[in-house]
Amino acid sequence: MATQKTITPAKRKLIDNSVAIFGDAATSKESAYMARELVQCTLPHKNPGDIPAWSRRNGNLILTIRPGWNSNKQEVYGYPYGTIPRLILFWIVTEAIRTRSPELELGTSISGFMEELGLSSYTGRGKRGDAVRLKEQMERLFNSFISFEGNIERDGRVGTARINMAVASESMLWWNPKTPEQLSWGSRVKLGKEFYDAITAAPVPVDMRALKALKKSPLL
Repeated sequence: MATQKTITPAKRKLIDNSVAIFGDAATSKESAYMARELVQCTLPHKNPGDIPAWSRRNGNLILTIRPGWNSNKQEVYGYPYGTIPRLILFWIVTEAIRTRSPELELGTSISGFMEELGLSSYTGRGKRGDAVRLKEQMERLFNSFISFEGNIERDGRVGTARINMAVASESMLWWNPKTPEQLSWGSRVKLGKEFYDAITAAPVPVDMRALKALKKSPLL
C-alpha cells in the first residue's frame, strides 16, 4: 500500500495562494513587470564567488553578468544573487514602464514595493536582515554589467547578436548615518540607455501576489 505524502505547511500556503490568485484577477496595484530576457534567464541563486563572469543559457539566449569595481575599497562589488536583486529588478522594470523614464527615484518607492512583498527596508539590522541585504544587493546590481547573446539566421547567413549593458549609468544612494542600512530620501538611479531600452522593449506582466508567495522560493 502506497504511503500518503503529507503536505507541508509551506506547500499548503502556496496552494492556498495559487487558488486565490487564479480565482481573482490582479488589480493595477497588484501588477508588476519583468523583461522577457530576464524571465528566460534569471540572476544566480547563489554567490558565484571570485570568477570574472557568470553565465546562464536558456535555449538560444545566454545571459552573462560581470561585477562592477568599487573604487573606494579597491575591490569588486561582487555579483547580485539570491531573491533580493531579482525583486529589485521587478521594481526597476515596473517603475521604468510606469514612469516611461530611465531615471528612477528610490527611497519611499522601492521601500513600499519591498514592504508589499513582506520585506522591510527599515528593519532587520542583523547580517541577514532585509535592510542590510537590500543595501548590499542594490549596490551589487547597480554596479554590474549584463549582456544578452544569441545566434541568428537571416537570408542564408548565420551570426551572433549581442548587447552589452551597464545596469546603471548614474546612481546616488543616500544612507542615514544612524541607521546606515536604511535608504534615505533623495536616492535615485539612472538606468543605462541600452539596459533601459532592453527591459522596456517587451515586458512580461507578473502578479505581485505570486511574487509575494514565491519570494523565498528558488523558483523566483
